[in-house]
Amino acid sequence: MPRIALAMMCVLLVLAGGFTYLTPVSAISLDVNPSIELALNRFDRVVSARGLNAEGEALISGMSLFGRDYRDAVDAITGSDAMAQYLTDGEQIAITIASDNAQRSAELLEGVNGCAAVARGSACCYALSGELSEQAHAAGVSPGRYRMMLELMELDPGVTLEEASALSMSELRARIAELGGVSGESCGVEDCDGSNCSIHGGAANGNQAQNEDMDAALTGANTGNGQGAGTGQNTGNGQNTGNGQ
Repeated sequence: MPRIALAMMCVLLVLAGGFTYLTPVSAISLDVNPSIELALNRFDRVVSARGLNAEGEALISGMSLFGRDYRDAVDAITGSDAMAQYLTDGEQIAITIASDNAQRSAELLEGVNGCAAVARGSACCYALSGELSEQAHAAGVSPGRYRMMLELMELDPGVTLEEASALSMSELRARIAELGGVSGESCGVEDCDGSNCSIHGGAANGNQAQNEDMDAALTGANTGNGQGAGTGQNTGNGQNTGNGQ
């Protein structure tokens, strides 16, 4: 009996370890117009990679990303020939960290800041709260795209979530820049040189108050345009769609 109990304990430990390894605790999204999301475990290893649109699916098709360190995975994606075709006209990759843990967000942001694409000036990076990340998934878009959609909606309250979601990343960035927004200005090729990657537009080692202020602003844009906390959305004409409020 003692041997059986010991064996069962070993099996349980193995299962528990496997569950811990496979459990995502944070995510990184990469957006140009392809949208890709990497889910990371507590060891900062990729446990899933998925394209959030057809271009994203095609771009990572055939890539072996599972189990890789997130920095290697980001470098593999951003340095691929498939990605290069989207960067020919000065486009940039928006790399967005999503986590409920502020310390983990800062650590991941620092790691991404050292990736080759950021050093080349072809990517800018940001961090987003877990709450807004969940709202992004409910809206069917990546956290990075959602962040820019909400920023545009905050700057121009006449823009609906549906209209913002129909814009490409370059169109979102251009509209935000025209309106004097943070994302449009801070993600220019001349500015994103690997030294200014940010938490919501501030320095990577910036203060928490700035981070919280931007979260509040984005959440305000969300609620002001009728986006509920559930899975549905209000289109602004008093008619809800989906399952949320």
